[in-house]
Amino acid sequence: RFGGMGRGSTPPPPPPPPPAAKRTQLPSRREALFALLGAGLGVGVTAAYYNTTFDLGEDSYERALDSLLDDDKFMDAVADEVLYNDYSKQLDGYDENLESLKVMDGQLKKLKESADILSPGTE
Repeated sequence: RFGGMGRGSTPPPPPPPPPAAKRTQLPSRREALFALLGAGLGVGVTAAYYNTTFDLGEDSYERALDSLLDDDKFMDAVADEVLYNDYSKQLDGYDENLESLKVMDGQLKKLKESADILSPGTE
């Protein structure tokens, strides 16, 4: 017989049946309270956001720009970003220069090897 079962041995028992589906339970008082609180906060914040009116006049733009230009942290961040962009552009140029130097170095090595082949006695 296959499976290693000899005479007189019984097959293993069948697997247990799957658990019965439970009925859905109502949330606890705490869960319901926090769900309502979250929904209320969401509705309140959304209503406040969409009911906000913005002054789109020219004076408001000037005030906003003045407040940004007067903020030292903002101006430092802008300056850092500009300096970083300049630095990264310089690095790109350095990469191109490095590649051209590698090509030139390879060509010089080949030239030296060919010169060594032509005149093996001098180094």
